Amino acid sequence: MKTQEQVSIEVNNYFNKASNHLFVTESGHMYKIQTFEREGKRYYATITLGKGFASIQVRETLNERTYAWCGNNSLNVMKDIAFPRYQKSKSIPYFKKMRELMTELMSEIQIDNSLNKDLVEKIKAMLPQLEKTI
Repeated sequence: MKTQEQVSIEVNNYFNKASNHLFVTESGHMYKIQTFEREGKRYYATITLGKGFASIQVRETLNERTYAWCGNNSLNVMKDIAFPRYQKSKSIPYFKKMRELMTELMSEIQIDNSLNKDLVEKIKAMLPQLEKTI
C-alpha cells in the first residue's frame, strides 16, 4: 500500500505531463489541462473551448477525501475525471497562441469555479482568433 504522499506525487506527475499537451475532442473542441499551485495546494484546470463554447473547471489534484475513498487507485480515478472515457481525444500541436492564452489565463483563474464566469466570457471572445490557427 502506497502512502498518500506517494500517490500524490504520481497524480501530480501525471497532470504535469498532461499539461504539456493540447488535445482535440471528437466533437472538435480543444481541451487543455493546466496545473498550478495556490495556498500551498496543487490544482489543475480543465479548459474546453471551441465552436462558440468555453468552460473552465478547477479541481484539487488529490485531496484527502479522494485518497481515503480510492487509496492506491486514486491516479486511475483522477485520470478518468480529467479524461472521461466517453470523450475521445487526441493530442495536437500546442500552438503559440494557445500557449500565450494559457499564460494569461493562469494569472486570472480562480479556485472557485463560480468566480471564473468572466474569464470564460473573455475566452469566448478570443475563440475566432484561436480557431483560425488550428
